[in-house]
Formats: sequence, C-alpha cells, structure tokens
Amino acid sequence: MLADELLKEYTAMDSIELPVPKDLGFHLRPSTLVAKVVNHYGSDVYMVVGQDKFDAKSVLSLTWAGGKIAREKIEKVTFVGDKRVLKDLKILASVNYGEDIMGKDRPLPKVLSYLR
Repeated sequence: MLADELLKEYTAMDSIELPVPKDLGFHLRPSTLVAKVVNHYGSDVYMVVGQDKFDAKSVLSLTWAGGKIAREKIEKVTFVGDKRVLKDLKILASVNYGEDIMGKDRPLPKVLSYLR
C-alpha cells in the first residue's frame, strides 16, 4: 500500500539499548505495553536479543523473547526502529514498563496516556 511505503520512506530509524523490566522480565504486561507503543505509531520495530530479532509489534514474539532473556539472564536489550517509538519506549522503561517490583500496575507518565 502507498501509505505503508510512505511511512517507511519518511521514518527516521535508530536503535536504543534499554533495561529489561526489573524482577519479572518481559512477561505479559510489559510485553503488551511495548507492543501497544509500537502499534500506536504503526512502524516496524524489533527487539534484538543476542543474535535473535523479535517483532516488537507482537506480544507473543516479545514474551517468547522474555523466555530467552530470563534463561540467559540478560539485563539489557536493543530496540531498532522508528525514533518516535524508541523515545516512548525509553520513557516506558524509565517506569519499569508500568510495573512495580511485585508486578503490580504502576502509573504511566502523561505522555504515554494513549496506552491506558
């Protein structure tokens, strides 16, 4: 589609290294919030874990990555894609992906209000 081609052509790409959610890792809630951020912008973003690349639009792909991250005790991952998405993912990571250390809901910054 023309819209998809234009989005790809005019999207500024970058990468950012972010911490894995503390204590519980990329289980359902953090994975869902990451996927919501990516889908909000509609561009392709990938989580890179070692040599593996996971589609950050997909909750299933991210939770699959979460298993690898937990098994290998990885503390940081790299996201590659649209700079706008990466900016919001950095904000999300700064509040431990919307969770406290017990896995309970934590308020998100207003700039991420589209997630709730």
